[in-house]
Amino acid sequence: MVWRSHVLFGISSLWLVSSFPDLWNAGTAGTMAACAALGALLPDIDAGTAKIAQLSIGRMTPLATISMMARDAFGHRGITHSMVGTVLVGGVAAIVAGHWLGLSGAVALLLGYASHLIGDACTVSGIPVLFPDRTRRFALPKALRFVTNSRTEDFLLVLFAEASLALLLPLLFPR
Repeated sequence: MVWRSHVLFGISSLWLVSSFPDLWNAGTAGTMAACAALGALLPDIDAGTAKIAQLSIGRMTPLATISMMARDAFGHRGITHSMVGTVLVGGVAAIVAGHWLGLSGAVALLLGYASHLIGDACTVSGIPVLFPDRTRRFALPKALRFVTNSRTEDFLLVLFAEASLALLLPLLFPR
């Protein structure tokens, strides 16, 4: 999936916590949406040209070097697209997010991360869930898998955008 789809799918994943008012409320929604979006981009740290590698602070791109090192060491859709990567990268990021942003930020970041893996597991390329075993696994039967950046993904992007809006708008405009 492309970065736009990952971001919106990550935000859409917050539906899973929307019925927990201690986590999801008007005060936490913005932070959670941002953390879910960031988490949804994190697995692609192993792709040198990924959106997360291009994120800049001022004129610096602090993740570019990490991204190139991860790509050179493991290749794209390697360890960061696996259960091991989820525990390692997601765990460290959740500790950092949890320290600064609390439980809601950490939960959102991990949901975003997991949504990325699920999304990529729905494509024809799959993901190596059981890394270091590089066998690609899939979340959908072969007939339903789609190609990244295809019309099918464009359709899903619209669905993810609608789901994200349906989740966020009631908090922005309460009755």
